[in-house]
Amino acid sequence: MKNFRWGIIAISELIILLFLQFELWSYFNFVISWVSIALVLLGFWTGTVYNYMKVRDKELFKKAGILFINGGLVNDSVHLFMYILFAHERASV
Repeated sequence: MKNFRWGIIAISELIILLFLQFELWSYFNFVISWVSIALVLLGFWTGTVYNYMKVRDKELFKKAGILFINGGLVNDSVHLFMYILFAHERASV
């Protein structure tokens, strides 16, 4: 059940990021979006890998996965906020 939760978070984040990729097509936005995607995928992998490997400190892997996913979500939230903030300027041109 825990892996299912991690998967839902990762998939919903990827859908938002793919929307931003098509909506904001520039090199800067491309790099920011893929950094977020990489963080979320790394968090998903780190958060679930401890179940299948013989890891000494499982709690550390769990916390690292949460940290990576939160980093991706924060990066994406700032990106989305900038998009909304500057949408008014693009509309007025």
